[in-house]
Formats: sequence, structure tokens, C-alpha cells
Amino acid sequence: MKGTRDDSNNGAIERSLTQILSCEEMLGALVIEMLNAKRTISKRTICLKIAARIATEKNPVTQAQLSALMTLIFTKRQK
Repeated sequence: MKGTRDDSNNGAIERSLTQILSCEEMLGALVIEMLNAKRTISKRTICLKIAARIATEKNPVTQAQLSALMTLIFTKRQK
């Protein structure tokens, strides 16, 4: 995953707006960010992080991706 570190944002990986992340990449980036911040990783904390990002995100494409990720987390897989 290519990106640049932004020290003012607790080491979050920043990407240009033209690059679109897959759900897996977005989830991975969120988990890495939380691990670097020494936060607890659970379904609840991940969902809270995603919800906070949706609320503050100004780019509608990124908002849609975050919403899709939230849906993916709560969707049961049929076997």
C-alpha cells in the first residue's frame, strides 16, 4: 500500500483523492492506524472509528467507501 505518513495525524497514511481503496485496504489502514495508536482492536472500536470518519469526511466518494465497509462488517455471509 503506497502512501505518505502524516505525523500531525498520529501516523495515519494519507492518499491522494484520485486513489480509491478497496474495502480490505481501507480496513487494513484503519487497523494499522489503531494499532500504532495502541488502541484496542474489536468490531466495536473499528465500527466507531469508521462512523467517526464518515461523520467528518468531506469527500463523497470516501464517505461511500466507508459506508460500504460498515455494511460489509455487518453483513452475514451465506454458506
